[in-house]
Amino acid sequence: MNIFYAFTGQGYGHASRSSVVIKYLESLGHNIRIATSEQGLIFVRQAGFKNVFEIEQFKLQHSRQGTSATIKTVLKMLQQSPKKLFLNTFKLRRALKNFKPDLIISDMEPFSYSWAKWRELPVWTINNQSLINLTKFSTPSRFLTDYFGAKTVVNLVNPPADMNFVLSFCPHLTPLRAKYRKKSFLVPPILRKEIFSLTPKIGNHVLIYQTDSTHQKSIRAIVNHFPQIKFYIYNLTNDGKFGRNAVFRKFSHTQLLEDLSEAKAVILNGGFTVIAEAIYLKKPIISLPMPGDFEQILNAILLDRANYGIFLRKVDLEKIKHFFDNLDFYERSLQEYHQNKNHLFETKLKETLNK
Repeated sequence: MNIFYAFTGQGYGHASRSSVVIKYLESLGHNIRIATSEQGLIFVRQAGFKNVFEIEQFKLQHSRQGTSATIKTVLKMLQQSPKKLFLNTFKLRRALKNFKPDLIISDMEPFSYSWAKWRELPVWTINNQSLINLTKFSTPSRFLTDYFGAKTVVNLVNPPADMNFVLSFCPHLTPLRAKYRKKSFLVPPILRKEIFSLTPKIGNHVLIYQTDSTHQKSIRAIVNHFPQIKFYIYNLTNDGKFGRNAVFRKFSHTQLLEDLSEAKAVILNGGFTVIAEAIYLKKPIISLPMPGDFEQILNAILLDRANYGIFLRKVDLEKIKHFFDNLDFYERSLQEYHQNKNHLFETKLKETLNK
């Protein structure tokens, strides 16, 4: 089967899981052509994938403005659509030259979805963002406006498709809505083989992994309040105001995985991929999601409800102390999480392809 696989190039989470799926599809004998941009493009080319094409993509940005920022994102998407659609018409034609796809797979990439509908081709989606519009969960009232804004964005970027693989680390808290069950599967997160090869231990340090400096002051307050704990910190700047218990790491995939596998707990934003990896390795989590990013807020809400860790909108040192004093409680909850590598997803994908 000829499969055209497109994913958003924003961040490395989509690229990481898409590379896993593409390798599996190739192992089944399918011919794949790939379309992405920016960080995703760098990732797959460095990974040695062939038949990779660059396309124009939207950037979804979030800020402390919350819902107003989401509305601005939607308006910006609509404003950019004509130009990007025009450019991608030519780029997709070049990518698909002498390649007649039987199936389009999209991971939060809107143009491939639209192309599939225009050409009357089957289109599938594989992502975690569809949790927002295809599953049921209770949303705290203070986040309802963020929820509706995020739902609008997801429905614009990746509406419900002919088949949807929805990733969730809390399937019991996110059941599929009845009207989507015939064309959707709820499956565990798609993780890299490097995660499966790790042997997790409970060490003496806490890993802090942040995607940017939004929570710099908050993280500093945490580190300095607990001088007896060693913190390994990624993606933040040493401004000279951190205590001696702070160890700043230069980014390295190998070092990060080692620090993650041997941490006694982790402090993260709300990104799906790193949370899923921490849960798989049974690491209690403090989640400080990016303000205004409902996808991250939802991930934090779910891990908190599952007792895999705690969700903090802002630093609360008393809650954090309680968390550190009761790590065994979260460890017991994490022991109840079971995932047989990517087996369930791969089985469902293979069965669906063979129908």
